[in-house]
Amino acid sequence: MGFLDEHWDKLKPRVPAGVSSNEVVARGFLLPWNHCNADMDVIVQALSILKPKVVLELGTFEAFGTVKMAQALNRLRQKSTLYTFDASTNPYNTLGETYGIPNEDELVKWDEPIDPRFQDSWRSWEDIMKARDERLANNYKNVKVEFIEGITFDTLGPALKEIGEWDFCFQDTVHHHDFIIREWNLLKPYSKVGSIIVFDDMNRPHNTAWVDLFRANEPDWDTRHGSGGHEPFWAERIR
Repeated sequence: MGFLDEHWDKLKPRVPAGVSSNEVVARGFLLPWNHCNADMDVIVQALSILKPKVVLELGTFEAFGTVKMAQALNRLRQKSTLYTFDASTNPYNTLGETYGIPNEDELVKWDEPIDPRFQDSWRSWEDIMKARDERLANNYKNVKVEFIEGITFDTLGPALKEIGEWDFCFQDTVHHHDFIIREWNLLKPYSKVGSIIVFDDMNRPHNTAWVDLFRANEPDWDTRHGSGGHEPFWAERIR
């Protein structure tokens, strides 16, 4: 029996969906987003059961989710590594054209002032990245946090050659169909029986086709579609 078969019905969020006000402090790096606390709470519960040694996070953003996963891993009192990937500022000007992100308007304009809604919290994008870096540099004792900067199409393949097989992955970068497929094609060869991936933000209309495509083409993976705030899509390799 796989993890999802055995534990899915027991994994219930213990906190409300949405984000707390002190976490909504910026638009984001590539797209305006933040994790849903209820969905992240389920991930934290899963990590406590799975006890993974190699965890990937695609989409660091301000590292709130990174911190919560690192803290959960630290409580296991085993040595583990959390690799978190983010495009950050590089590159910006040709991002949409080069990497196929369809809507340039959704990209952060790094040369523009901070959105007025968030100026009380942040004075500049530099402040945001500084705070992120401080979170990443925290001492998580049993957990090594590795930040890998750059577009995942460029960085993920070479990194996985060094990392090898992964146990758990939280995919939360740009949520367009073609982008997810390209990342999945890099991730899949380094999965193993028991690997679990969570695709976030499947509540967006342009993502629903990914769930159908995955289920139709990945017979070695057991799947569940979450009903939380972002309706994350979970998959576990069972053979």
